[in-house]
Amino acid sequence: MARAERTLRGLVQKDSPIADVLTDDVAHTLPSFGQLWDAVQASLDELYARDMDLLGTTERAVVGRLMVYLDRHLAALSSSGLVIDQDYERAGQATKRLTARGMPDKKIVPDLIFHRRRDLGPTGNVLAIEVKTDRRADGRLHDFAKLSVLTGHVTTAIAYGKYLRLHGDRAPEGQARTADVSLPLGMSPYKYGIWLLLEPRGTECWWWSNGKAPQPLNYMAPTSDLPSPP
Repeated sequence: MARAERTLRGLVQKDSPIADVLTDDVAHTLPSFGQLWDAVQASLDELYARDMDLLGTTERAVVGRLMVYLDRHLAALSSSGLVIDQDYERAGQATKRLTARGMPDKKIVPDLIFHRRRDLGPTGNVLAIEVKTDRRADGRLHDFAKLSVLTGHVTTAIAYGKYLRLHGDRAPEGQARTADVSLPLGMSPYKYGIWLLLEPRGTECWWWSNGKAPQPLNYMAPTSDLPSPP
């Protein structure tokens, strides 16, 4: 199916609130979710057409290859210093950490972010992406908690050793609760978040928007080979 025929509205789950975002004024400084999702879909098209042998290997290998495609497809949206970075750990001049009252802060590093480096304000943090290459529940719950805090959907999450959990989620086996964590003072939430499960048999996609609960997205993998990149 050609990209021109795959409109954003056709890929959204019925009754999803994404329709609210489709009317964003493209003249604004920040790209709309529709523009970002188009770039993500085009990047996934290339990943599934050209790198199927990577899927099912390591998460880092898949994320690294996805970033190559995202860098190209986000180029038109990279005005005013917006860049895509992998495993970027900085928040301004400091290490990016979730803060915990009375406990050591917890370092947090999204897989991919589209942002302005060292800008902690509302126009600096645009999109955070988390990627998983398997369906293990611990990783999924951790990523959902991380993106929910990073996008402002919740103000705090629970830290258990190496994992995060939303309040109400089951605790990870064998790990003690250490603290509630939140965004550091002065750091604005990411405007959007995307979670991607990327497997040879297909994908699962969710999105977050400025404090809203996560919603599922549809993605249709290409049905024919793409032309070679320039």
